[in-house]
Amino acid sequence: MGNTIRFKGVLILVLAVLLSSVYALALSAEFSADMVHKMGTMTKEGKIYVKGQKMRTESGMGQGITIMDGDTGTVWVLQPAQKMYMEMKKGATQPMQTTQSDEELAKVADKKLLGTETVNGYQCEKYLYTYRDKALGTMTMWIATKLGHAIKMVHQSSEGESSFEYRNIKEGGVADSLFQVPAGYTKMEMPGMPGMGKGMMEGMGKGMGPGSGGAAGKPKKY
Repeated sequence: MGNTIRFKGVLILVLAVLLSSVYALALSAEFSADMVHKMGTMTKEGKIYVKGQKMRTESGMGQGITIMDGDTGTVWVLQPAQKMYMEMKKGATQPMQTTQSDEELAKVADKKLLGTETVNGYQCEKYLYTYRDKALGTMTMWIATKLGHAIKMVHQSSEGESSFEYRNIKEGGVADSLFQVPAGYTKMEMPGMPGMGKGMMEGMGKGMGPGSGGAAGKPKKY
């Protein structure tokens, strides 16, 4: 149980670095890329779209889409198969607390500049983060100076190695419509927890397959 909680904490910290890159650095970046996540023998592929302080990530099978709007402090999690979404606002739910600044990350890890390297055609500053909780291990991050965004990360610990990498990066041409909830989607509300969708969460827990997840709360059409 302890290892599981610790591993989830690492994933949150990795997301924190990604989001800090978007919200603190990439104020004028606009690009799309293939996103490759490796964990042990498992490889997952998806897409990422960035425009200013907005970011959209898609799973490879189209089962899950996350849209983050740094201008309004809002996150939408979409399930295309069920045409459902839930909304989280800054300060209302735990996930939004992962938008840490580099200074906040420095409270839990020591940062060291290792030099510069070229990754997928982009000149990058390479940083090593060593977590003070030794069980969390280390994370190496490559930040593309032109984009102001991390395009590769490798985390190593006693649990193994995992990595994120952006490939086939294309600058510009990102439509504003990608950062909006499509028409016809149903918003799920959980009583007492604004922005959390019970039906959505149940659907995730059952693999996000078609028809999974019960409708709870009061659905609203977007």
